Amino acid sequence: MSSASSQMPSSNVNAEQNDTILRIENMSVQITNNTLVNEFYNGRPFPVPPKIDTEPSM
Repeated sequence: MSSASSQMPSSNVNAEQNDTILRIENMSVQITNNTLVNEFYNGRPFPVPPKIDTEPSM
């Protein structure tokens, strides 16, 4: 019985740690996706390049 009672708190701690780890992994996935998008657009021209008018067209 002592092993079962001592296992309950540790399982709660493990659940909390797993929640935190999942949140950190989700954040790192978002950061990775943003980095991939930035590298993709930095390395290649944009599908529709923004037009910058230095002089009035008329």
